[in-house]
Amino acid sequence: TMLFVIGKGVFLTISQYLVEPCQKLITKCSVYSTSDHNELGLAIFNEIIKQYGTYVNQIGSKIEGIRSRLKGQTIGNKDFVDFVLIEGVLNEFVTVMRSTSVTLRGMTRAVHHKTVAEYNDIIKEIVNNNQQLVDNCDLYAKSIVSIRDAYSTINSNSLNQTMKFLTIATLFVALPNCVYGMYGMNVPLPIQDKPWAYPLLFVISILMPVGVMVWAKKRKLL
Repeated sequence: TMLFVIGKGVFLTISQYLVEPCQKLITKCSVYSTSDHNELGLAIFNEIIKQYGTYVNQIGSKIEGIRSRLKGQTIGNKDFVDFVLIEGVLNEFVTVMRSTSVTLRGMTRAVHHKTVAEYNDIIKEIVNNNQQLVDNCDLYAKSIVSIRDAYSTINSNSLNQTMKFLTIATLFVALPNCVYGMYGMNVPLPIQDKPWAYPLLFVISILMPVGVMVWAKKRKLL
């Protein structure tokens, strides 16, 4: 938060912390006239909004980097923690920038100067830039939600495919074991004394998994 105190021959800014945009403005103070309070105040607003624009662009680049890794499904828990932090920052930015727009619009009613139209144009341009940043923040927040939803959908689909595969694999193993298990018991069973019993059981144990595979493909389970 920064307080502007404007009086006759006085332009005072008060902030609890060092404001980087103001420091940048001081280094090129020859560009602005400190005697024109309106121009100086708008210059400070403009520098602050530019700094916000830099931060928002950095956030956008980070989100795009995470989105590009979504294709390879290499997003980790740390990325989702970053998403939570980024959403908090974006919400803070939107709150501050909307308040800034209200303040700037209020200045158009408070400026009493023969060049008021010129200041209104400058203020309108700054407000438009500020609103563009607000729109970008909203867009990035929606992108975060979209990435999270996409990742959840991909994970759910991958889990379903894995469960289907494991189920079919279990059938491949279980069905032949049922046949061999029955003929491994010490009880009388059909064709147990026939010389061709083992080849027959072997063929059956092969056909049963093949039949399951054909059925699974028809049902689009594989």
